[in-house]
Amino acid sequence: MTTNANIEKCIQAFSRDKDLAFMLVTSSQGSEVEINSSPHYDHLVGDVGRLFERSTRKITTIVPATNRMYNLTFSRSRILPLMTQYRHLFCTLTQDYCKLLAKKWIKLIEPRKQSLHPYKDSHRSRPKWWPETIPHIEPDHLSKDNRIKLLTSIIRNPTFNLKEMKRISHSISYKYPVAENIVNEIFYLAAYDQLFYNQLRNCSELIEEISLETRTILKHPVIHIPVSLLSWKSTAKSGMLMMREIQQSDINVDEYFVKPGIPSRRLVLSSGSIRRKKWSEARHGSRFSMFFSSNATHQKSLPVISRDSQSMEKEKEYYSSEADFQLSSNNAQNSIYTAGSIPSTSESESAKSHP
Repeated sequence: MTTNANIEKCIQAFSRDKDLAFMLVTSSQGSEVEINSSPHYDHLVGDVGRLFERSTRKITTIVPATNRMYNLTFSRSRILPLMTQYRHLFCTLTQDYCKLLAKKWIKLIEPRKQSLHPYKDSHRSRPKWWPETIPHIEPDHLSKDNRIKLLTSIIRNPTFNLKEMKRISHSISYKYPVAENIVNEIFYLAAYDQLFYNQLRNCSELIEEISLETRTILKHPVIHIPVSLLSWKSTAKSGMLMMREIQQSDINVDEYFVKPGIPSRRLVLSSGSIRRKKWSEARHGSRFSMFFSSNATHQKSLPVISRDSQSMEKEKEYYSSEADFQLSSNNAQNSIYTAGSIPSTSESESAKSHP
């Protein structure tokens, strides 16, 4: 520490004598990044600090991209909300960046693809990891839906190195500041996806990225993870949130944590049919404002958004495999509200009177 201080003093003295600009970034293992600069670069210190923070942030650090957020439910028997959030993130990122990500990811996981699995041979040369339902053609030539399916399939594959994929993803020059935040959210979502649904999670290197408390929480049948709310329906606006619409003030910088959830209960009728599940979290979510500042005190009040059967049927095609959809098909009739909607008072009362 003394040596570093002496070096800094020498550089500062030299800078004053010669009127030279400098910026010195230092960090030792387990300590924060320290930045010292001459007055010439005072206006850049904040940006450089944020850049180093993002580059050294763990892949499992939960920092939703925007201040509009909700608790995404991870359940052992229901995977639809997770798949839908992947789709919303890739849609918000825009297809230009999705094309770049697809190219970089494919080059990383299959370096000799052009020679071993050329696109010109179509499905006959398809690599094993390529989804069967997606045409084996250049990512640029895929439809938007198929491109998102491909990206989702790749990032959910536990045999691929998420850390390396994240590293090369940040080598892309993004036009909008929030783009990197969205990419970070995609990767922390993928990390917890692997840690929660993978029975061999203790063998994964990702397990070293989380605390002992979080490892215990991941054993629960249901957990909640804060994510960005990128799609909603209201009287003011409906549809997807695009990157160009996200202002600097909308970008979230706070860190959140995994929380254990409460498994839903089923009431069985005398006829043997199963009534709608009582989602206590969704009911609670009908009584709060969807938009709020992201402080630690708000973590427990994040909403849990469910989907109705119509939404489920509509988005079935976006699954990376039929098997994924089957995990949640038995729950198609059990949700209360359409994803992204802010229930009105009448809807809330209807949910009360019809449990």
